[in-house]
Amino acid sequence: MYTLVFRLIRYLVSQRWGMILLGSIVVIVGIIIGLTSRQVTYQTTQKALVKHYLYSESGDDKNRAYVQLDGDSALYFLDEKDFTPALSSSLLSDHPLWQVTFDPEDTTQITATAGNTGTHLDGTGAHVAQIVAYDENSADPKTYQTSGYAANPHGSYQNNWLIGGGVMLLGLILASLAFILPHYRKKPALIGGQFTGTPVQGFPAYTPNPGAFSAQPQQPVAPYPFVNGGQPSSSPNQQYPNQQYPNQQYPNQQYPNQQYPNQQYPNQQYPNQQYPNQQYPNQQYPNQQYPNQQYPNQQYPNQ
Repeated sequence: MYTLVFRLIRYLVSQRWGMILLGSIVVIVGIIIGLTSRQVTYQTTQKALVKHYLYSESGDDKNRAYVQLDGDSALYFLDEKDFTPALSSSLLSDHPLWQVTFDPEDTTQITATAGNTGTHLDGTGAHVAQIVAYDENSADPKTYQTSGYAANPHGSYQNNWLIGGGVMLLGLILASLAFILPHYRKKPALIGGQFTGTPVQGFPAYTPNPGAFSAQPQQPVAPYPFVNGGQPSSSPNQQYPNQQYPNQQYPNQQYPNQQYPNQQYPNQQYPNQQYPNQQYPNQQYPNQQYPNQQYPNQQYPNQ
């Protein structure tokens, strides 16, 4: 049940009309709360013997008790912790005659059964605000009052518009979000290649220009610039920018009996070579320098 309600609320929040509906409902609830404001007036019973005094069966209302007086079919309820002075456990035995002052507009549904006697109370009970207890001889009165009654024993006006107004304000905020948040703003639709919608104030409406993005005639591709000052090159077998030379590969050139950069020589190991009467790393070979070797009529890598 709770999952269904949560999904419904989440769906309504995601829709603009849903936010307006939720805001309206909250505003109505606030009005209802405000309309519950009333003038509190108390009524007082005749002095009578307490016929039934039962405690609530709910663990949450363990301090709540239900009362019925002898010769009176009406039911009453009270919260023992609300009274000053505190109600003692011997009150019923020492002062069994009660005169009850109650608020007839503040009621609750009573359903209680005594575990030892099986007495069952079922009906609507009014809230007790004051108890005047007497002994068996209708003497020695003891008065117990709630704080609300002590402050206003002749009644008061219960104003609920403060709470109701806050709830109404919350509803108005929820409804206004549907017109403020960009998420709920109406997006322009694309119809026939044109955007429809209301133009923003201060900006002209967009008028598409069909020729603004029309296809332009294709321009001929210019050939790659010639070398040698704009004249065709006379060098045979030439490609630009990657030129090819006869019997040559660049940048990795191949020479007869040669590998570069790791060259192999007969009876030689590099880099750790051991030769008699020789020191490394600066080896001396006839007409040879390493790593920049010189070959007859040849330069590397730029020929």
